[in-house]
Parts: sequence; structure tokens; C-alpha cells
Amino acid sequence: MTNGENASTLEQLNASTSAKRYRPFAFSRIYAITINTVTELTRLKVFYVLLIFGLVLIGSSIFMAQFSFQQEFQILKDVSLGAISLFTSLLAIVATARLLPQDIEDRTLYTILA
Repeated sequence: MTNGENASTLEQLNASTSAKRYRPFAFSRIYAITINTVTELTRLKVFYVLLIFGLVLIGSSIFMAQFSFQQEFQILKDVSLGAISLFTSLLAIVATARLLPQDIEDRTLYTILA
């Protein structure tokens, strides 16, 4: 091997190892962000208010109409899925509006993403 071949082989080796070290999409980062977000959400009173209101709405959907079992089950399913969709969207909007500025101010977001 010549000096030129050794240098190109070394460059290829360095390029492949540096590519392996940098992983822009890592499940450990996503897991860290998820755990941090869930922890911060459970500290908000809004989380519990929306959770209780959603459970009450789903529970009261049984008493909304007295139809046959299949129709009653369909109503329960429709109301439950609608409530889950609505309250998940509300929770995402409220959580983003309250937690993102706080995370930027406390610099916890930078630590997690680093």
C-alpha cells in the first residue's frame, strides 16, 4: 500500500465512524423528551381538570340515550372517541403554551436535546 491509499482508507474509516457517532434520530432522545413532558404535564392542574372532565363525559354517555344494545354501544364508542380526540388536542395546545416557554427559560430543553 502506498501513502495515498493509506490516507484514503483512513479518511473513509474516520468518515464511517463519525457517521456512526452522530445519530440525529435516536430513541433515547425521544424517550427522554417524553418522560420529561409527562412529568411536567402531571404537575399542571389543567391536566387533571381535563382528565376528570373527559372521564365524566365518557361515563355520562351511557345515560344519553336508551336504545338497543348495539346502538347504545355505538353511541358510547362515538362519544368516547370524540372526547378523547377533543381533550387530547386541548391538552396538547395547553401543554405547549405553558411548558415550552418555561423549558426555554429554564434551559431544560437544551439539556435534553444536546
